[in-house]
Amino acid sequence: MQMTKASTPSPRRLALTFAMIALAGILGLEAINSMRILAKPAPHRSFPQGYVSRGIWCTYGLVRPLDSTSTDIAPTLEAAHDAIEGDAALYRDFNALGSSYIYPPTTAIELAPYGLAVSELGMPRATQIVDLVNRVATAGLVVIALMYLRGMGLGTVGWILAAITTLAFFPIRWSLFCVQAQTLVNVLLAGAVLAYGTSRGATSGLLVGLAACIKPHFAVLALFGVVRRQWRMAIVAIVTGGVLILISILVLGFEPWRTYLDKIVPFVSNGYAWDHNQSFNGLARRWLGDPDGFRITPASTGVRAFTAITSIALIFVALWPRRVPAPEASEAQDVSPPAGKRMLSAVVLRRSADFGIAALALTMASPVAWNHHYGWTVVLFAVGIAAGIGVGWGIRFYTGLAVIYMLAATSWVPVTPAHPGLISLVNSKLLFAAIALLLVTWRVAVAGHRARSDD
Repeated sequence: MQMTKASTPSPRRLALTFAMIALAGILGLEAINSMRILAKPAPHRSFPQGYVSRGIWCTYGLVRPLDSTSTDIAPTLEAAHDAIEGDAALYRDFNALGSSYIYPPTTAIELAPYGLAVSELGMPRATQIVDLVNRVATAGLVVIALMYLRGMGLGTVGWILAAITTLAFFPIRWSLFCVQAQTLVNVLLAGAVLAYGTSRGATSGLLVGLAACIKPHFAVLALFGVVRRQWRMAIVAIVTGGVLILISILVLGFEPWRTYLDKIVPFVSNGYAWDHNQSFNGLARRWLGDPDGFRITPASTGVRAFTAITSIALIFVALWPRRVPAPEASEAQDVSPPAGKRMLSAVVLRRSADFGIAALALTMASPVAWNHHYGWTVVLFAVGIAAGIGVGWGIRFYTGLAVIYMLAATSWVPVTPAHPGLISLVNSKLLFAAIALLLVTWRVAVAGHRARSDD
């Protein structure tokens, strides 16, 4: 057992300090948001949207009866049903306004069980099945995040507080409330972070391949594996994606791919000015005062160039070969120790951070990065908490990390929507929190670590 210095707070105290600061900040910001909503004159107020913030009322998604009417998942369910029927017209209802099926054809194949549910049970019951699966996936995401906190001596109350803090993360709750396919992507990415960190190359490759067949920009993670010489991960990711692509062509032909690549990708790449779009594209669109709302904005050469430059820079960040140690035999005992006896090793944390940097950079690089696309990043905060204890970072680090969490974990009532200029940057709060998290995670990836026992 390694003893901590007398001046260094215990792991339990540091973790609970983070949780209490984060929760207090989240409650404070959501209260401010709710007061701003109430302060706006409104002849008729609907409950609860007219009285409290989105970050508060979407919590209902955790406990409500299974949703049978979600309009967000409906286009994806219809596409999956079309794939089951062999109908190649996946994009027949594509529209620049509102929800449309904008995923690649592989998504319809990967989510074919949902399409089968539509055929056998109807759309309402299939939507309920998706909601149920998403709740299980959300529970899995929470468990993965909490796995990084083992060995801290949190105790029963501490573990409950940690779970509450994790579920307080707005992107997680919003994805669940809206019955989004992104909920599955979030748990796939979180699982890939842990699998890569614990040197389970085939598992991480499988999860990356499945995620990339829904969100294609994550295919760059296969190249990340090549750059890192993680051949098992890279090969399994490529094979997984290749198999789903082949099946999609065999079932649907080449026409859906032509439509997707020639029409959908270029059009959607124009981006959205809506405050939900927490990407550099969204930031630029809001700066220019483009129309707010759930609609694809008109083409702009300047915005397209800015988006391309920032995306290339972020891909470079994702692939940059950080000095992260390879797993050694001496570290094996730290990977799967008796429960509650030892924290995760330096290698696990640093490898998790290295992979997390790549996945976060790619999330930000997409022209469309809705707030719920960041749900999986709650795992990176857990990695930061564990790594900070290992290297002896004190209260100031955990306070700063909690502030970043607070900014990422809250909804935000837009400030003067569609108003151009400097004030519009306020509506990119989550993007700036993601940039800060990227820097912290980079520090974790290259930092030293002292694995410690809490007994």
